[in-house]
Amino acid sequence: MKYVSLMLASVSVIMCVVMAFYLSLTDLMIERLYDTKRLILILILFAYAIFRTFRIYKMYNQIKKS
Repeated sequence: MKYVSLMLASVSVIMCVVMAFYLSLTDLMIERLYDTKRLILILILFAYAIFRTFRIYKMYNQIKKS
């Protein structure tokens, strides 16, 4: 069951990074998200991906110890 949590967390990290890159490299939702709002969303997505990666690392080490 713990491996399922690791897999889901990994998928969420991948989705956040892909969405952040997609927003930064394309004109998706440019009429609603522009300038500062767009940059803030991209930074939040990257920050969440980094946070989830840290949590995955901790969870993986805990599973490996037990």
